[in-house]
Amino acid sequence: MKPNQSHAAPRHAPAALLLTVATAVLVALLVPVPPRAFSAQATGASAAPADARTAAYLEAIRDEPLLLRAFLQAMPKGGDLHNHPSGAAYAESLIAFAAGEGLCVLRATLVLAAPPCDPPAGAVPASAALTDQALYDALVDAWSVRAFVPTPGVSGHDQFFSTFARFGLATGDLGELQLGQHLVHQV
Repeated sequence: MKPNQSHAAPRHAPAALLLTVATAVLVALLVPVPPRAFSAQATGASAAPADARTAAYLEAIRDEPLLLRAFLQAMPKGGDLHNHPSGAAYAESLIAFAAGEGLCVLRATLVLAAPPCDPPAGAVPASAALTDQALYDALVDAWSVRAFVPTPGVSGHDQFFSTFARFGLATGDLGELQLGQHLVHQV
């Protein structure tokens, strides 16, 4: 060892360590877990019914984020077990659907309204958003959490659930079924 040299790690060591850890985490998240990882033999479970083995395995990994993520991703729909088209649709799809259905938008509140539209009174056709970028952007922001910044008293949860009242006319009653069909045809 030369004079004035120490055993300390080079200055770049923390960055290298961070890169190594980040790579390991990404690999753990991206590498699929084979189905046998959830088998009775792998979990030590007996030949109990599948739902009992599944519940036991879920309980065993509840505090293991990487295993829990892999477990949920291996499920149908990635573990998204309860879903409504209106809560899963993009605001852009809702605008297109509302325009196609001839619905109106109240400019002051960005709430959908039934026709007939009355532009002088501020009830414009939803189809106007397809050519009016400012209206389109305002609807996307009002009907989603895009660009939403929480404030005291208004959380992301509040914003998400308040959107349903704004576009509800497109999704209420038969609208939910029609929206689901509209979204299927878009894919």
